[in-house]
This record gives sequence, C-alpha cells and structure tokens, in this order.
Amino acid sequence: MASSDLPSDFARIPLNSPKENVLASVSGTTQAQEAVIANGIAQLTRVDAASVRMDPPPVFDGGDPKLIPIEGTSLSQAFNCVLPVIKTGPGSWYMVQNGIWFTAA
Repeated sequence: MASSDLPSDFARIPLNSPKENVLASVSGTTQAQEAVIANGIAQLTRVDAASVRMDPPPVFDGGDPKLIPIEGTSLSQAFNCVLPVIKTGPGSWYMVQNGIWFTAA
C-alpha cells in the first residue's frame, strides 16, 4: 500500500505518541519530508506484494492487542507490541515495517 493511500488520521499522530515513529512513512508529513532530505536522493523500490512477509510478525505481550487511543485522532495503537500496530476501525489494522505498509482485518 502506498503511504499516500493511508487514512488522513495517520498524519495527525502526535509527536509525543509512542507510535510517532510511523510519521516518517506517512506521505505529506514533516517527518516524511525530513526523511527524504536525510536520504539525499529519493529511491523507489518495487515490492512484490505476493512475496513480501512481515519478518518478524507482530507479537502482542499477553496474547491479544491492548489498545489505547492516539490523542487527536480516531486511531488506536497496540501498546503491548514493539512494532507500530495501529487500528483505524472495526477490522482495520495497519503496521509499517521497513517502509512497507501492511494491512489486515
């Protein structure tokens, strides 16, 4: 999924959120613009969606995701996972790993 296709609330994740690190992968944010500058030259990588896998997959301490709201947005974050797992609504989950956005129901 292209970062420009993410729900608009992703760009409103506050800087003091434990999941603020995803902002560098959210199109149009200051953090994404800074990431492009830091890399010097923007690079495009094509990803074969049929072959890409999360490695490692998300693991939730205690079994199920424990959600807390991300202030100023309609999003929730799983605070019991080291990976940035974000819920946007019923049955709608996102995670970014190595600059690739994954979605799941």
